[in-house]
Amino acid sequence: MSSYRVKNESNSSQIGKIDWKQRTISGSWFENDTDEIEKEIGIIETYQKLSEHLGKNIEKQRCNVFVEDNKKQIYKIAWLKLKDISFVENDFEKLFEENSPFFIFDKNGRENLQKYLDTPVIDELQQEKVIGIFDFDDGFHNFNGLKSTRWLEINGNKETCLTRTRWDHKNFHSILIPVPSSRNTYADESYTHNYLFLEHLFEDDVLQKIDYFDGFSEPSWWTKIVKIKGKKNFWKKLVNLPKEDFKNFIPLFGKINELFWFNK
Repeated sequence: MSSYRVKNESNSSQIGKIDWKQRTISGSWFENDTDEIEKEIGIIETYQKLSEHLGKNIEKQRCNVFVEDNKKQIYKIAWLKLKDISFVENDFEKLFEENSPFFIFDKNGRENLQKYLDTPVIDELQQEKVIGIFDFDDGFHNFNGLKSTRWLEINGNKETCLTRTRWDHKNFHSILIPVPSSRNTYADESYTHNYLFLEHLFEDDVLQKIDYFDGFSEPSWWTKIVKIKGKKNFWKKLVNLPKEDFKNFIPLFGKINELFWFNK
């Protein structure tokens, strides 16, 4: 769309065409100074006000995800992969911060995460959107143990993340990681013991490919649980995996997106 400036000179109109990319104006009687034009028609002031407004809204609607252990690298890598954002080991943190609409922090243990989510007074958090994520292992007891005086009942299904929301803060949530069909016997809200942790969202063939598959344990007669070796640097093996290996994270990020953007 073209922009023009009209100027009256000696009772006659002069028209100059503005080239915003080149920041020039062509036409007789006009100075070649688009900055001055912007000031005159209020564009700079408008941009400043809009920037301030958006900045305040972003601050007011800060979206934070808290995870129980120091696994935030896995979440970040999975999110980037599913968004088709290329990265290497040294820049994925920076690219996640630049592109993701939410922040991720760890709480150094499921007990700490439960305690944070159960904070009695959260007036200072009313302008924030918060999601706490538990693994679907012993973390279920922490998720289920959130105080009923503050939290609504469990909602949803295990395939697309069971969720809970606080009575006193509609944007304060807790969720369990989703249960892929291949791990169906690992976890269920009806079980006494659950065994699904984040690394189990990778299928057996992926775990074997990155050499983190360590056989099976048999905690009960009806199920076998994949063991994973050396979790400390697990995330480093994920950097070069293809997007399809992260398919079981789709329900997780879908739920995060739903709770952050479509909850009213």
